[in-house]
Amino acid sequence: MAAAMHVAAERMEKLESVIQEFGQALQMVNLISGSTLRDAVGGRGGVEQSPDAHPASRESTRSFLLKKGDAETQELHKAASALRPSGNCGGTGSLSSSAKPLTKEEMDKARNARLAKLEEQQAQKQKEMEDAEERGKARDSLFNRPLTGPAKQLGRL
Repeated sequence: MAAAMHVAAERMEKLESVIQEFGQALQMVNLISGSTLRDAVGGRGGVEQSPDAHPASRESTRSFLLKKGDAETQELHKAASALRPSGNCGGTGSLSSSAKPLTKEEMDKARNARLAKLEEQQAQKQKEMEDAEERGKARDSLFNRPLTGPAKQLGRL
């Protein structure tokens, strides 16, 4: 029963992530189609507003949903750009972030540092697993404790 619940929970998490991705895609489609429609309607209407016109005059012709969608997509873009690393992506083929190549000693130091970090993380996870197992055993022993005291036999004094 617990395994089935676990599988169902994993499937629900996958579905939620897929739905979230679809929502983001829909917001991007909304942004693109909204800007295209605004350009098309603005071009056909005959009343061209200059780009330096007052923002309030441009806002009055836009619908509430377009305004809301634009605000939401701007927030999403700000959040996405904050999550993105700001380092440059060079296509040099090396894994180092520096411009100059590393010496063999520097590479060994970096490798040993990564190895030490991974071993530390593994030891920490192992300790957490042992602590969790110990807590589980303590909880099980609390509920599975035999009744204490000598058993009285019936019919004998």
